[in-house]
Amino acid sequence: QRLEGWDVLPEVRRLRPNATLASVSRDLSTAVENRGDITIIAMLSKDRLDLARRILGVRLASSKPADAEQVEITVIYDQVESVRQLLQFGAHLRVTSPPEARAVMRDVATAMAALY
Repeated sequence: QRLEGWDVLPEVRRLRPNATLASVSRDLSTAVENRGDITIIAMLSKDRLDLARRILGVRLASSKPADAEQVEITVIYDQVESVRQLLQFGAHLRVTSPPEARAVMRDVATAMAALY
């Protein structure tokens, strides 16, 4: 999102108690940089890597060639249920770890298959 304009308000600015520019900057940086602590490893078709970069953005922590047709990707989430985002890659992606993420993918895929 971009800042497109601003207005001067009649109210006096309010600062949080004991907040300094340095502490606010540190808190904001931590919030942006701390993407989560759930690390997902998956195999992705090489021809989908560019799409994964666009969709996953900073959540895509790394990618490395696995073989001629696939890359191993590392995706960071703040909770294991967020792995559902990877379902949009369909059969082009297979989660390899952790087991909890594989279970989420399996359960959702099974539920979806039952609908059809």
